[in-house]
Amino acid sequence: MKNIINLLLSTLILTAIFTSCVEDDKKRVTGVTIDKSTLVLAPDSTAQLTATVTPENAELKDVVWTSTSLTAATVSQTGLVTAVADGKTYIIVTTNDGGFTDSCAVTVSTEPVIVENDYKLIVDLNPSSDIQLLDPSPESGEYWKHRSFFKLWEHKEGYGHGVKIIIVGECFDKEDNKDNGAYETWCKKMTLRFLENPIIRNFRNYFDVYCAVAVSRVSGINAATAGNFGTTTTVGTDFGAANKFTAQAIPELSSILNRSFILLANGMMGGWANFGVPAGNCGSAWWSTAMNEEPEGVGTYWMMHEFIGHGFTSLADEYPDAGDTYTWGWQQQGMALNVSNTSDLKKVPWSRFIGLEGYEEVGAYKIRNENRWIPEEHSIMVDNSRGFYYNAQSRWLIYKHIYNCSKFFDNESGNNTSKPLIYQEGEEDALFNAFLEFDKIYNYR
Repeated sequence: MKNIINLLLSTLILTAIFTSCVEDDKKRVTGVTIDKSTLVLAPDSTAQLTATVTPENAELKDVVWTSTSLTAATVSQTGLVTAVADGKTYIIVTTNDGGFTDSCAVTVSTEPVIVENDYKLIVDLNPSSDIQLLDPSPESGEYWKHRSFFKLWEHKEGYGHGVKIIIVGECFDKEDNKDNGAYETWCKKMTLRFLENPIIRNFRNYFDVYCAVAVSRVSGINAATAGNFGTTTTVGTDFGAANKFTAQAIPELSSILNRSFILLANGMMGGWANFGVPAGNCGSAWWSTAMNEEPEGVGTYWMMHEFIGHGFTSLADEYPDAGDTYTWGWQQQGMALNVSNTSDLKKVPWSRFIGLEGYEEVGAYKIRNENRWIPEEHSIMVDNSRGFYYNAQSRWLIYKHIYNCSKFFDNESGNNTSKPLIYQEGEEDALFNAFLEFDKIYNYR
């Protein structure tokens, strides 16, 4: 009997151990990949996409398929794509476990489509000085509801996916949020200042500018009543909440992380910025309506330095005592690539420029007594002593970021929760050479 009992106990113990091992072997999903990144289809044709969930022994491999434009193509829950009519869409697969995504760009066309690897941006060398913004004021007034949105600028067909810029207001009340009200007026000012930037102006056709409507209890920042994002004269803004709000207000951007936003504060707040991680993703800057708005005043400096410099391109400050605002590890994410912790010209992030004709000024300039070096003595990221000027490395990084945002869609954009941005062989070198051709209009020294 004792032997039987011992045998039963041993069996129970082994069963428990085996059950525990089975539980330990249950794996969570770590990613998903579609077997095709692009598709070109004629209307009424079909194509099968296959999603591979990793790891192979993941317990929950269920996925959901969606199309961003049902007028162009639909997709079944087995990944079968059906082309509907001429247009473009993205077929997105999302894992139920972990929410990992991948996408396939689909072009539906009745005409043959030639796919070219042309690693450069289309440059408008003579952009019009007369910028015609979209009309944000329908007779119904529907744009002025809380968590609604309107567009002031839209990218042109053939210029990538559209580089997403979002404006959201803080401490604009119901009266401010109406046709031709304070919020609309300031959104137009910010949009024009952005599109008139000396670099952005040549690439206006790549951008989309959205404005999210946040109706506050109070008009103007004050000490007593906070705005939608917690802002008072003594308490700073919750920028995470502001960013989340933009995704709720503009559903078509809810899954797109590769975007930057401006928080437009109604009242005195100052002008600063947050880096996006990796470079540019959900980067932000905030602007106060109480600040000087003269074209050659702080408004132009703020747009160039704070938003396009920090928020959009993730450039670091180049002046003394700014080194504690970032860490060198950020450079692995494409940020702060306009500063260096070495003066070795073969190792600085801007080494491509060293020795090039026309870029003799580019080198390694030490910042006072700090162990930091910058590409040139002057830049809008240092000060404004040389006028409104981006140094060569900053110009290149702005150009490159526009290219990245217009080419890579959401989970291909290098954000923290998905696969990194991957260039094809020779792509970055070709892109840099194309930039040098474009940069001749700025490299006048």
